[in-house]
Amino acid sequence: MKTKDKETFFFLTTTMAISIATISLTSFAISMTTALGKVKITKDCINIFKEQYQNELTIVTLNDEKGLNTKGIFATTSFPDYIANTISSDTKMKVNNINLSSTRFNDTNYVDQYLLQNLTIGEIVALNKVASEQDWIEDYPSILKGLSHLELAKIDKTLEKYHLTELLATSNQPIILYNSGQNDWFSNIHHGLYDLEQYDSNGNLSMKYMYTVNKVIDGEEIDQVMEKIEENFKNILAVNANSKIVATSIFVPRELRSLQNEILIDGINQYNEKLKALCKKYQILCITTEDLEDASLYALNKNGLTTDGHKALAKIIMERLSENFANEKEDENQVFCLDVENNGLVGTLENMKIYLASLHEEPLRNDIDEGYSNKVYQEQVADVKEEISLIKKVLQKENRK
Repeated sequence: MKTKDKETFFFLTTTMAISIATISLTSFAISMTTALGKVKITKDCINIFKEQYQNELTIVTLNDEKGLNTKGIFATTSFPDYIANTISSDTKMKVNNINLSSTRFNDTNYVDQYLLQNLTIGEIVALNKVASEQDWIEDYPSILKGLSHLELAKIDKTLEKYHLTELLATSNQPIILYNSGQNDWFSNIHHGLYDLEQYDSNGNLSMKYMYTVNKVIDGEEIDQVMEKIEENFKNILAVNANSKIVATSIFVPRELRSLQNEILIDGINQYNEKLKALCKKYQILCITTEDLEDASLYALNKNGLTTDGHKALAKIIMERLSENFANEKEDENQVFCLDVENNGLVGTLENMKIYLASLHEEPLRNDIDEGYSNKVYQEQVADVKEEISLIKKVLQKENRK
């Protein structure tokens, strides 16, 4: 994972004992990704979707690694799949399910780049694939890195040739399952959900803890992230003013709230309240922690939702969307503009180089300790450099085709 946060991820259990030597990776990938699932919802809810979409619906998921871990290991069915499968099965309409969840390339900056540079679905999938491969090389034994592609969401190959911005612009009320911004915030406060240790090995308050607490109390980092999320919202609505954005807040499992993590939880609550206010401003549906209160909806490794959790979230989103459709008013949409550069991965690479240069121009933050602030800064720079390297890798592969 990114250098800022190396969380423990238990990926093999006694219930999934797999003999890699005897199972073909290709056949295994197919068997694990073809299982479909549905959620039981009311006929009234389904009829509303029928009325709204009639023949075709496009669903795009933009999720970063610290938001909702929508894809567990081995690509199990996740909430976008349950939504798509349920609507497709119960309405018989065509549903384009484009799940672009990523471990690296879905923070707010990349959401803007996808739209600004009009990347193809295939290009974004390629970025996500190299990111997944890199994470496995870093975190897991090399003998298993061939399984990294199993983390990726399954997307219909026929959709990969389409350009994301153009597809959204021409779709009827596309549903955007948005869960970005969390990675931005956790990077800025130098912390993840599960690694806030107050004391170092010598029993002293750790520098990381002090740095995180200072950033959370200050609150400025949250405001900065909200500005980036707002820019994402504006750009999505500029592409298609009728987009139905569903934003999800940072979800905190109940068992985590019982730990000595009050400072971070307070920060998350501030984040979620500001996200709700931002969503209200743009009439965007916001799903919050309270909607998934039950701790059993989270996996034991605390790194994502259980199967029941994905089903519960899918059901909540479909019901809330249908309510919105039923009560929708004929208000004029706010008008936003996006000057699409349309340069694909090449444009994305050039903009990331510009972004990297801007990081070098920022003064070091010495609000806690100049040395520690410099450490955080260097890690952020290293992350961007590695992402640039991965973009170049994809471009090289594309040029060889």
